[in-house]
Amino acid sequence: MNFRTTSLLIIAVINIIAGAVSAESAKHPSLTVTNDSYDFGFIPIDYRVSYTYYIKNTGSEILNIDRIINNCDCTSSQLFQKQIPPGDSAELTIIFHTRNYYGRTTRTVTVHSNDPVKPEFDISYTAEIGLLPKLYKTSPASLIILPATSQKTISLLNLSENDIDFNIEYQDKMYFTLDKTAGRIASRDSVLITVSPVADTPAGTFYNNFTILYKEKEDIRLTVPVKIIKY
Repeated sequence: MNFRTTSLLIIAVINIIAGAVSAESAKHPSLTVTNDSYDFGFIPIDYRVSYTYYIKNTGSEILNIDRIINNCDCTSSQLFQKQIPPGDSAELTIIFHTRNYYGRTTRTVTVHSNDPVKPEFDISYTAEIGLLPKLYKTSPASLIILPATSQKTISLLNLSENDIDFNIEYQDKMYFTLDKTAGRIASRDSVLITVSPVADTPAGTFYNNFTILYKEKEDIRLTVPVKIIKY
């Protein structure tokens, strides 16, 4: 065996070993959150609102969520699945209490996991607390749905001189439905929305909400808290 052949064999062996090491090191969990921030927009003071984030494991090993660190006493979090297999997702719901806050507020929740690349991952939310817009409002500002209540109504008000379009965002994990989620409000007019609790709501107290997007040049976001009580 000549020198050239020996050198080629050595290089080939090195490449095989390096490839094996690289493949082995690539086997790890990977934490991904599709939307890692949410903007509630305007919220009245002293209410609880919630939002659910979806944590997905895009790696090749089981993702273990070690702990969730809330940044303040104003936030609580609920995670019902701490081990996420490859390709699966888990729901992380945060509940934010707007009491003792005023003005623009941004808070974070930190997810600690066994992802070697992102062992700490921040999820954030933003709100404008108490500073409700002058031209676009709701009446009432929030809703409470008691066990005997079959439905509630809320008016979306347009106090401006121009007609305006609106959309409504709410997650499918909420325990209510809306009779409309988009439309147009004439100048100095209103649109009535019917809010109905879902039939299979379990017993408990739930802090739900929906967010209205008034379609200006820049969307004006306004979140309506919906407290649902079921015995």
